[in-house]
Amino acid sequence: MEQFKVQHYLSAHPGSSFPEFQHLAEGDATVLRCGLLGRCGLDQALSPLDLVRTIRGRQQPIVQMNAESSEFRLDVAVAAVGVQPRPSVYINWNRYDDIDEIGFADLAQQFHDIWYPSSDDIDLFDASLAWIFSIDHDGYLSVLS
Repeated sequence: MEQFKVQHYLSAHPGSSFPEFQHLAEGDATVLRCGLLGRCGLDQALSPLDLVRTIRGRQQPIVQMNAESSEFRLDVAVAAVGVQPRPSVYINWNRYDDIDEIGFADLAQQFHDIWYPSSDDIDLFDASLAWIFSIDHDGYLSVLS
């Protein structure tokens, strides 16, 4: 998680604390990336960028919702596509090499303080690796399950 997001949140919500999260070490991110490669039936030597491209190519768009909408709720969007996340989820910020772990309830509650439109393309998934829910910088949603 970029530090400016934490600082912005604390400035906007005096007296509260930013949701707890853990930035994964490089080795832990690599293990998850390799797991996703296996789950997708891809060669372990595939580059991180090609993994992102492959996942994007396999995902189904969710056209009835957009994350930029003031009514958008992550928990509702995820449930609408049949995804049941574990209590803890991962946020991929780049090419499955910059990953944070956060409680799904915290992420859903503070989503608009964590995902920044116009700049963030994120992928959400959990340890099951059974699904990947993506939100691009324009608020468009897609899912691979």
